[in-house]
Amino acid sequence: MNQLTKLVHEMEDYVSKYEFVNEEFSAASVGWQIEHSMLTINKIIYALEKSNPSKYQWSFKLSRYIVFTLGKIPRGKAKAPSVVLPSETISLDTIKSQIAEAKIQATKLDSLLASSYFKHPIFGDLKLKQAIRMLEVHTRHHLSIIRDILN
Repeated sequence: MNQLTKLVHEMEDYVSKYEFVNEEFSAASVGWQIEHSMLTINKIIYALEKSNPSKYQWSFKLSRYIVFTLGKIPRGKAKAPSVVLPSETISLDTIKSQIAEAKIQATKLDSLLASSYFKHPIFGDLKLKQAIRMLEVHTRHHLSIIRDILN
């Protein structure tokens, strides 16, 4: 089981508390955090699958260097792209569906070409290894928010 799959399972442990909100830490609910994280995993792995490695363009991004080195995303500093925003109504069925899809998608990572990539809106083009790192850091970031909401 890869690290991302473990993180998806850990996130799944919080599904029963999807309606909890604690504005001290986030205006969004636990369910929003889960669904956003799963949408991100699903969309990025899909983009990796569909990528054309010959179009990859490396560029230095200080933000990528800092986030990947520290393994942390600063809170409240970035806005999620609309493609990974949950709908306004968070439902248990949608969350469970996104988690089920993320479990399937995460298993595909081992079979993708190392040259697969996706275009991140802040970090630029990320090859497979970097994309996996980004997904792990991002998922841990939202798990941390969830824990803060619930404690």
